[in-house]
Amino acid sequence: MEDFLIYNNDRTEIIGFKEEIQGDIVIPDGILKIAERAFYACDTITSVHIPDSVTNIGCFAFCECYALRSVHLPSNISCIDTGVFESCRKLQSINIHQGITEIGAFAFQMCDSLSHINIPEGVTRIGNNAFIGCNFESVELPMGVETISDCAFCNCHELRHIIIPNSVTTIGNEAFSGCNKIEEVEIPNTVSEIGYKAFSGCDSLQIIEIPYSVSTIGFGAFEYCKNLKQIRVSKKNCNYLSCEGILFDKEMKTLIQYPNGKDCELYKVPEGVETIAPYAFGPASLLKKIELPEGLRSIGKEAFQNTHIEDIKLPSSITIIEDSTFRQSKLCSITFPTSLSRINDFAFCDCRSLKTINLPEGLVHIGKSAFCFGYALEKVYIPSSIQYIGSGAFGWNNLKELHIKIEDIEVFGDDFTGYIKKENCSLYVPYGTKYAYSNHPYFKDFSEIITED
Repeated sequence: MEDFLIYNNDRTEIIGFKEEIQGDIVIPDGILKIAERAFYACDTITSVHIPDSVTNIGCFAFCECYALRSVHLPSNISCIDTGVFESCRKLQSINIHQGITEIGAFAFQMCDSLSHINIPEGVTRIGNNAFIGCNFESVELPMGVETISDCAFCNCHELRHIIIPNSVTTIGNEAFSGCNKIEEVEIPNTVSEIGYKAFSGCDSLQIIEIPYSVSTIGFGAFEYCKNLKQIRVSKKNCNYLSCEGILFDKEMKTLIQYPNGKDCELYKVPEGVETIAPYAFGPASLLKKIELPEGLRSIGKEAFQNTHIEDIKLPSSITIIEDSTFRQSKLCSITFPTSLSRINDFAFCDCRSLKTINLPEGLVHIGKSAFCFGYALEKVYIPSSIQYIGSGAFGWNNLKELHIKIEDIEVFGDDFTGYIKKENCSLYVPYGTKYAYSNHPYFKDFSEIITED
């Protein structure tokens, strides 16, 4: 088998393989290193035995070895480096011994036949994407692990039980995102940071408890947890609190996360709340109506995406609707304030129950695809204050009437009409502008152009 390996000049390092290699591989004793990508995309080997003389295995050394089923690691390596076994999709068995202190980024990403993993004491860091897409049912992290990095266990769809030790201080962005079978997780009181979307899409979670030690929670940390009924916060926590099971900052000026499984049809956001954080409500399927307080100044992007809220009145303190704020929601009607100046990209995209949009004077900006795919949309009223309308803003719908109060048609830089079925839509324009609209390439093909005051 030695003949099918390619060595460096002094035969202490394996740097590649010959095409004839296949089956079970035994690395010769005396080899000190396996080079980066040495066996990259070698899809004919089924097992590898690496002797204790090896002290270093390079990045992506066995990446995409699709037939590899088992690996014996040497006892003298301290790190499983970046992507070493990434996408070894038949890997079922590997020994991770004591002495290893770090499992690197992408180390076992998409090893989706790996149903069990034993992480020994001594490991202090689990890198980005280390186990993304693996299919083990339970993981017990040893005492000593300090960081669970971004996406470390993301999309481990069979993972039901996770034990996080009292040594962990950071749970990274999307660390457990998409682990839809996790039913319970205890966050120890050593954790100070819970990252962006850390537990997003953990559908089986019903309760989450935030200990006093947590000082930072990223946006969307618990979004898309369909059965999450309440978020509890230790009364000793100086940064966050829970009110009716809903997560706020300590001063209750920012609503951070509304539990998606909360059994409530009407929710009144408390007076004094100034900000609704990004991803705060999506997708709260049981919530049908929401009342927003005057003084609310900011609604974050995707805050109400995929919600079942049917109608909403925005307070006069709102000036901007951010990207995708109401995207794919069940809105039937919305009341815009006269304070509104911007509607950003995709804000109401795929809202398939909206029939009429009456935009207020003072609005100057409508982003690209802002109201696209609104298949029920029949009437739109655009005010004279508009200075910009993005491409596809009202595209892919069944518009019957488009009312535009703008006299200076030079403001239309992008062809926002390009995806409107003009042959089925009447265009209403101000008195004295019919000729200009009729001869403009964006508007000349509407079924009819009618003037109105």
